[in-house]
Amino acid sequence: MNSRTRRRALLLATATAATAGLLGTSVPTAAAADAAPGRIALGGETGVSLATLDGPEAGTFPGLRNPGTANPAWAPDGSRVAVADGTVFSSHVSYDASPLVMPLGGADATSVTYWQDGAFYLFTQAGRLWYSASDGTWSEPARLLTDAQEPSNVQDSDPSVTSDGRVFFTRHAGSTDSVQVFDPAAGTVTKVLDDAADPAVLEDGSRLAFTRPDGSGRSVHTADADGGNVQLVHRNVLDDYAPAWDPSGRYLVHTSDGEGSTHDVVSHDLSTGESKTITSTTGTNSYQASWQPLRRNSITRVRASGSTTLDQAASKWTFDTNGSHVEGLVRARSAVLTDKAAPTYAATGITLAPNKQGPLLHTSANTLDPGAAAELKRILAPGSTVYLNGNTTRLSAAVADQVEALGFHPLRMDAPNLGALSVRVAKQIGTPSWVFLVDGVDYHDEYATAAAAGALGYRGTGVVLTTTDGKMPTEVQNYLNSLQASGTNLVTVGSRAQKALLDSSLDQEWSYYPLVATSFETTAVALAKFWWTSPYWSTVNDIGSSANSAPGTAATATYGPVLWGDRTQLSAATEVYLRGTSASMWGVQTFGDATSYPQPVITSLVKAIGAGPEWTTVIDAPGGALPPAAPAARSLGTGGTASAPVRPQDLESTHAAPGTYVSAPVGRTRD
Repeated sequence: MNSRTRRRALLLATATAATAGLLGTSVPTAAAADAAPGRIALGGETGVSLATLDGPEAGTFPGLRNPGTANPAWAPDGSRVAVADGTVFSSHVSYDASPLVMPLGGADATSVTYWQDGAFYLFTQAGRLWYSASDGTWSEPARLLTDAQEPSNVQDSDPSVTSDGRVFFTRHAGSTDSVQVFDPAAGTVTKVLDDAADPAVLEDGSRLAFTRPDGSGRSVHTADADGGNVQLVHRNVLDDYAPAWDPSGRYLVHTSDGEGSTHDVVSHDLSTGESKTITSTTGTNSYQASWQPLRRNSITRVRASGSTTLDQAASKWTFDTNGSHVEGLVRARSAVLTDKAAPTYAATGITLAPNKQGPLLHTSANTLDPGAAAELKRILAPGSTVYLNGNTTRLSAAVADQVEALGFHPLRMDAPNLGALSVRVAKQIGTPSWVFLVDGVDYHDEYATAAAAGALGYRGTGVVLTTTDGKMPTEVQNYLNSLQASGTNLVTVGSRAQKALLDSSLDQEWSYYPLVATSFETTAVALAKFWWTSPYWSTVNDIGSSANSAPGTAATATYGPVLWGDRTQLSAATEVYLRGTSASMWGVQTFGDATSYPQPVITSLVKAIGAGPEWTTVIDAPGGALPPAAPAARSLGTGGTASAPVRPQDLESTHAAPGTYVSAPVGRTRD
């Protein structure tokens, strides 16, 4: 399994030394939105307002400040609008809160759009194209093009993107304009149209709209994406500019300057040839428009059903039956058994399971539970390894014998205590590139941390070491001393783990990333912001159920962060985080029944990640099984048609973007 993680450029603290580390990121291929026209965002001097084909709506967009004449950009699912007027800022359609601001080093940013399925902002700054994370987790933007692709004698602007990541833009060279396209897969920049500017490309990449000089002004044209089949849409004696498509490709909207300093926003029905004015202004104020795409997101509730326990359901949600394949599932290479009565011990199993590409299954300490036995037989080929998470106090010799009798190879992670067990599992994973240090007093911090380490996926190199109430066990200290500090990244999660590190006697000088928050909900959010950029999936766990959270976390760790929700309402920290990542977020997974996730929690999740309740589907997966057909997916609203359910595995990343980010060491050096 591939993972889509990033390590935020958080300032390094020091525990006996300081060394810089390299931080990287990867981005996935995008997926197309539903081809249904939503509302029209109008950017003008009075702010961002909304309109339809029938005219303006009352009021302005929630939370957005005055963007001048900046062109607004919609997130691919229609949940957010972004504008760039010196800096990039955006707001969610369902909230009246302050916008999410992306500082850009003090330089001017203009002509923003969302890229890579909402994961990134793409914008113009000083005649160059740049990108940065849409959830605000990068401190500095990155150049889109190399110096060879973007030489010093050209000025690039007005990016417009397709669902497969291609970027169309205006290139100004000398006194001429052209439309160019950057293909990140091929690494090429190609000219598409001469004497053209203001490109707007349909998301599927089939058609372009652009402006071209025509007499005394500029007029709007369309063309195929390769520059062929150019057609005039609207001729103007003055200027037309800022063309934008509706997602279906039927309508085109643009701004048109007229006599007497009038500025009209005009729509064209390309199927009938009908044109109409949506709104009109006079003087220096004018509007630039963009059309809202709408995509169906999902909240998936994986739950136990009949004789299928929750850990079995989580396994069935992720892994194929041995010898067969279902689209969206993956092959299990192993499995991890853990004592269902020891929730803090399960964290080491959560780390191990994605590394070995298998589920975490609960069982009793003295006998192999029937459900666990049935799931082992369902997913594993004969002779596969089954890891026993703990010594014989946690899982007896009888459990090992029963596993062997089923035809599998039991491999015990034997250790006298939790700290030693974390070291045993770390050694089983192999030489780590990332070490997470977390205290074992509360399983909530452990599970969120284990999800981050497990996100490195099959044969990944992330491990979790456990301290005990602010003290570092001897086994953990010895293990750290066995590593090369200069080549290993270290993260402390929580104040107790940081204290244990600072109070320990280590043989080497270590740098570390400190993550300290006020509660386990905020710790999980801090970890999510540190480790993931603009994730596509999140798992929200019930704070009161380790039995549900452990197997659910292990099954989904590779695909996004683990957050926490209360049994009566979604925690504020979790809701704010999901709202801030909504531009890229396809869905949230939960593990448990309605007791763990009552309607107020589900409603909050729906509101946070999508354009509205009618565009978020709540999917019930009893026993880990998807509904048999798309209509079985229940919508909370009446708009749109239910789309087929999507698993996180369906959106797994294989496409990497350029860029390496460096963190600088700070803090004190211990004696």
